[in-house]
Amino acid sequence: MVTPAELTAVPLPDELAHIAVARLAYDRLTDLPAAAAANLTVAEFAEWERISHPGRRAEWLAARLCLKSLIRQRTGRNDPRTLHVAKNGRGRPQVVIDGPAAQRYGDCSLTHAAPWAAAAWTDRPTVRLGVDVERISDRLQRVAGSFVAADDVALVPRAPLEQLTVWWCLKEACSKVWGLGLGAGLQEIACRETSPGRHELRRAQGPVLAGWHWRFDGFVMALCLGDASADSEGHQAQR
Repeated sequence: MVTPAELTAVPLPDELAHIAVARLAYDRLTDLPAAAAANLTVAEFAEWERISHPGRRAEWLAARLCLKSLIRQRTGRNDPRTLHVAKNGRGRPQVVIDGPAAQRYGDCSLTHAAPWAAAAWTDRPTVRLGVDVERISDRLQRVAGSFVAADDVALVPRAPLEQLTVWWCLKEACSKVWGLGLGAGLQEIACRETSPGRHELRRAQGPVLAGWHWRFDGFVMALCLGDASADSEGHQAQR
């Protein structure tokens, strides 16, 4: 299991006391097979072994180590192999208590951008989470037309590349709440900053989601928050 020193908790406002978010630098993980054996369920371990690319193996494992470590810190559940991270029909990860009668355990979201993996978790089953992390670079400048909307509003002046990364991360996190595909319809999501680092996101006439973002070490991380109605919203968007 990841030690508290290896896991970096993201400080959240009091209104998010029911949510935990953390990040993990997976380039510091030295013995991946041992970490996988100690932390993954049998099914997870089999899935991890089927991943052939070394970088993909590391980020996949690190995101799950981060998530399970978060849950241990919040709940005291010490055996990570009792928690199975599975994907639902729309590809959203969810934590299930492993066993004959599998039971969903709150809600979660995973993300990674080398060398970071990150996770968000809540024990409230009616909450839907989305988290994303991205390096600030000119990569997003080349594809800005696919995700920047005319209604996007920034409250705080930022360098252009940083602002693009903020919008990208928030919209990616928002799409994870709704269970949309990677990069799907991001230009249809309007992002309005209401106070520094705090945002409202809306797509068409859909519900308003709350969002937050943080900058660290040349990266941006974003969290979006919705409720169970986001499930039907995401389903309608994909039909």
